[in-house]
Amino acid sequence: MFIPQQVLTLGQNYVLIYLLLPTDQDCWLQPAMNRLKTERDETAEKSLLLLLWYAQTDAADQATSAFAGDASQPSASRTYARELVHRKDKIGSKERTQASDSTVSLRALVFVWGG
Repeated sequence: MFIPQQVLTLGQNYVLIYLLLPTDQDCWLQPAMNRLKTERDETAEKSLLLLLWYAQTDAADQATSAFAGDASQPSASRTYARELVHRKDKIGSKERTQASDSTVSLRALVFVWGG
């Protein structure tokens, strides 16, 4: 019998999301926002920004917006942060209304529209 090895390759951004998102947000949200303020690696910055976008909290949104407006941050990462801030604009109002009915619905919608 031959059993092929199945391989799933994830970038740093989705490894971070898949590991942290199912856990209690109280354990990782504030540390992620703090780390974003000091991180200098572009890949890590974008990973943290995406994690904050998936968090779907006011605090995470504020941290992302602040990063997007901080001229001391790298241009590419700030552009990515602005894209994330406006990503919800791509989702129709009907989908946003349905998603706001519960956290579970919101997270399901985020996974569909994320990345």
